Amino acid sequence: MNIHHRRLLPILAVGVALTLAGPSHAQNPYVQPGYPWFPGGYYPGALGGAYYGAAALVSAQGQLQIQQEQARIEREKANQAKFETQKKAFEQMMYEKANTPTMTEELEYGQNLTLQRMMTSPTPTEITSGKTLNAMLPMIKTLAIKGTSGPPIPLNQEQLRHVNVVVGKDQSSLGMVRDGGVKLDWPLCLQSPKQQQVAAQIPVLVSQAKMGGIDAKLYREITKELDELNDDLRAKFRKEEILGQEYLEGKRFLENLTPTINALRQQTSQRFLDGTYSAQGGTVPELVGNMVRNGLSFAPCNPGDEAVYYAMHDMFVAYTTSAQAAAGFQVKYNPPRTDPWKVK
Repeated sequence: MNIHHRRLLPILAVGVALTLAGPSHAQNPYVQPGYPWFPGGYYPGALGGAYYGAAALVSAQGQLQIQQEQARIEREKANQAKFETQKKAFEQMMYEKANTPTMTEELEYGQNLTLQRMMTSPTPTEITSGKTLNAMLPMIKTLAIKGTSGPPIPLNQEQLRHVNVVVGKDQSSLGMVRDGGVKLDWPLCLQSPKQQQVAAQIPVLVSQAKMGGIDAKLYREITKELDELNDDLRAKFRKEEILGQEYLEGKRFLENLTPTINALRQQTSQRFLDGTYSAQGGTVPELVGNMVRNGLSFAPCNPGDEAVYYAMHDMFVAYTTSAQAAAGFQVKYNPPRTDPWKVK
């Protein structure tokens, strides 16, 4: 006997008991007292009612199981849809990653664009500050590593003496005092008794730095006097004692001289003053090789040496262009990887 038959026994017992205890059938020949009425005029009687209830119970249980299975099916469909969504999201991520330039590619692209502009259309300030020459240093170094050389462009050694260099890129140049500080070309607007005093003190400080040390008291005195000269220059301009052009000329001179005096405190100042650290080389690649070996960079030119830097820029551009053409090597100026769907 299965579980369904065991469940039917109490129902059958109730039906039989109601039949035996019920009133006379004569009261109503169609509806037996004590039994439920069924729609549609069907009167199954006690035994039939019991079977009908049992069938309804079994049907309800079957419907419940069907609904549970349907719910499981829908749950699996939802899980499959979720996995499909995750798969598409992953594919989209990989697609974007494959077509998105890396940081290295972006940097290389930006550097190449900068180099192209520095070679073709730089501003005067970029040339006189040494920025264009520094931008071409890595390119010439790369060409040398590849075994490529351009035309033997000789360098004017007299001009090379007017090129300022620094260790790295953040230190100040000593180019203004490389001759000992005795030939500083002071602008007319700065000339005064105080200026003459400073002009006499600077060669002493430079000589001390060249010997390997400076007097702290003398250094502080000179820096204080330079600040006072700067204040005097502004006062003259406010009082309209000097023209705007004169003010800018004096201001630029002091802006170059003040960091130069500060640079005398550097441990490397002795090497700059004795010529160990300087722009040296008979040709462009020789100069670049010397700069790279010593970790040097080009520094801004001194006032009056702008023409030297313009000439150096032209020689660097001529050498770089010719060397690239000889090696069949060109800088990539095209944008890095982009979305192929957006390419027209």
